[in-house]
Amino acid sequence: QAAGGVDYMVSIASRALRARPKALNFVAPYVSYLLTILTGTSNTFFSIIPVINEVAYANKIRPERVLAGSTVANALGITSSPVAAAMATMLPLVEIYGYDLVDVLLITIPASLIGILAMSIVMSRHGKELDDDPEYQRRLAAGEVHPPAPSAEITLLPYAKRSVAIFLTGVLAICVFGFFEGIRPTVAAEGGGVEPMSVTPLIQMIMLTAAALILV
Repeated sequence: QAAGGVDYMVSIASRALRARPKALNFVAPYVSYLLTILTGTSNTFFSIIPVINEVAYANKIRPERVLAGSTVANALGITSSPVAAAMATMLPLVEIYGYDLVDVLLITIPASLIGILAMSIVMSRHGKELDDDPEYQRRLAAGEVHPPAPSAEITLLPYAKRSVAIFLTGVLAICVFGFFEGIRPTVAAEGGGVEPMSVTPLIQMIMLTAAALILV
C-alpha cells in the first residue's frame, strides 16, 4: 500500500467494473473476490465501493444489489487467498488431518465461484427496478437523491507496478510450494528424520521477503 501497489490494483479493478456496466450485478462480486484473493486482505474492497456505487447509479441499478453481493464475495475471497492471514491460521488446523493448501483451495475456490454466481442471480432480482420503485421515484422527485461524487483520479507512485509484481511473485511462489511438496525445504521431524516444511511458515517467510524487497 505504501508503495502504491494497492492503488494500481484498484485502478485495474475500476476499469474492469466500468467495462461491463450492464452486467455489474455479476462483474462486481467477481472483481471484489479476485482483488481479495490477490491481495490477501478485504481492506482493498473499500477502495472500489465508490466506483461500484457510481457505476450502479449511472446505469439505474439498485445499489444494494451490487454492494451486498460484492461485500459477501469479498469475504469469500479471504478463504480462497493463499496469502490471507486466515489461510495461515487455517492450515495448521487441517494439516494434522493430512490436508494441505491444495486441498483447502480445491474446496474454497470452486465453492466460492458457484456460490457467488448463485448469489448474483438472486441479488439481480432483489427489490424493484428503480424506474418501478415508488419510494425511489418519490425521493427522486423530492430532490433527496443525489448522484455520487465522481471517483477521484488515482495518481500512481513510480514504484506501484514494481511492488505489485514483487507481491504477486510471492503469491505465485506460495502456490508453487503448496502444490509441489517435494520442492519444499526439509526440516527435522518430531519422530526423527526430516519432513517437508509446512506451508504456514513458508507463507510468512516468502511474504516477509516480498515486503523487504518492496521496501528496498
